[in-house]
Amino acid sequence: MIERDPRPVFEKLRSHVLPAVEGYWRADVVVATFLDSFLSAPPGGVPHPSCGGSALSSLFGERTAERVLGGYGHPWTNRRTMENALRKLGVSFEKRKGGFPGQGLALIQWEGDWISRDYRGSSLAHTHWVAVVERFVFDVNWPSWLPLHCWEELVAQNLIASRRATGWSVLTSYEIH
Repeated sequence: MIERDPRPVFEKLRSHVLPAVEGYWRADVVVATFLDSFLSAPPGGVPHPSCGGSALSSLFGERTAERVLGGYGHPWTNRRTMENALRKLGVSFEKRKGGFPGQGLALIQWEGDWISRDYRGSSLAHTHWVAVVERFVFDVNWPSWLPLHCWEELVAQNLIASRRATGWSVLTSYEIH
């Protein structure tokens, strides 16, 4: 059922690309270009308008989110919906609390005063999905792969400012096996 299986790309990256560019001063550019070639948005657009759908589609193909997320009737993707989508794709995954996965999806929590509110779900409106491979991030707000440190400077800082947040952390990650 997988439109595009990202696992061979993960393996090729680990076994061939990363060792070949180790120590090269432009290694991040080489790896980001490699990921853009195999795991990315279609030319001229984002794979899906929502962050969850975009993160999922960046790994599994541009029509994946429509197929596995389409029937939920709302534009956001919560953890249960993402887990069901991964099951529909037939991939094994491990759910982890906090920390980026080596390869998979991460739910970012924008931090602010909403975290201390009594209602547990109030902070979920301040979350954001990204795809992660090694130390590279795909975000719907910058539809190509970026090294983590560039994503933090270029994308996360702008989202923190626009949301009047104080910072961010990884709430939940899904390591894809």
